[in-house]
Amino acid sequence: MTILSLCLLVATAIGQVQRCAGLDPSAEVVTSYWLNQPIAIGGSFYDPADDRLYLSYGDSPNAGIRRYLLDVDQQTTEVEYLYENPEGESGRGLTRIGDLFYQITYQDGILNEFTLGFDDDENAILELQHQYAIPRDDNCVVPEGWGLTDDETFLYMSDGSHHIYRINPETLSEFDPHEFRIIYGADECPEDSHFDHIYSIFESDTGDRMEGINELELVNQNLYANIYDESLETYRVISIATEPDSESMTIERVYDFCLLHELLCEELLRAGVSTTCEGPANLNGIAYHNPTNSFLLSGINWPILFQATLDDNLNIQ
Repeated sequence: MTILSLCLLVATAIGQVQRCAGLDPSAEVVTSYWLNQPIAIGGSFYDPADDRLYLSYGDSPNAGIRRYLLDVDQQTTEVEYLYENPEGESGRGLTRIGDLFYQITYQDGILNEFTLGFDDDENAILELQHQYAIPRDDNCVVPEGWGLTDDETFLYMSDGSHHIYRINPETLSEFDPHEFRIIYGADECPEDSHFDHIYSIFESDTGDRMEGINELELVNQNLYANIYDESLETYRVISIATEPDSESMTIERVYDFCLLHELLCEELLRAGVSTTCEGPANLNGIAYHNPTNSFLLSGINWPILFQATLDDNLNIQ
């Protein structure tokens, strides 16, 4: 899809769909890529070291990790299957620190740690090294795992609430299914089971808590997040200026990408793919693409990946 065809699609979508006001004026869709098949994306990140997009996806028993080579000329992707989660695990946020890959699971209390290796046929695979226990919050409850990102030292995790949790990977404990099932009172919580830090995120104009924080991406000192609302179709991306040791952080910018769903529908119809494009279609998956200073965006079970720029990340290096 060229920029020209994107512009035509934008005009068509705006004319046909009244509920969407159009693409956020501070954002520009650059191009799009076809995935080999739609998957329930739970987390993503782009790795400039090997020029690949990594996706964590799926609910048990169809969860795993894949990576994609983006073909700019053909606007397609080449996929490699790196890991299949065992039955009982649902794949969510994904990131990398150094040689170690981390995947958060949904309601399983597990943070998986991998290294990249090769099988007997020289195919790339992720080799599981550790299964760590997700720490407990201030009430000694293990949160759900939603989004995951990093600052090259710490991991940052979301759970669909207004909280973001900082994790020191050096202090994690091995996962124990028996321990995970124990219900502690706040005053009974084991001392070594807590997060390194917990942030609360608030809206800048109202001061209200920003619920539904989902997939995360940290770029320099800016934290970007998808927002999820199970009662609505949501296409918002928020930008937060991080304050490492504060108890709260405020949203600086909200981007509305509602038009991406209309672009998706138009492209599926153009390709002859049967779809009604009805029902919830939340944006989920945000990965910073270093070479082009842009973001790769997609949604749950979307077969297309969109590349977009935001005006506040134009000078990120």
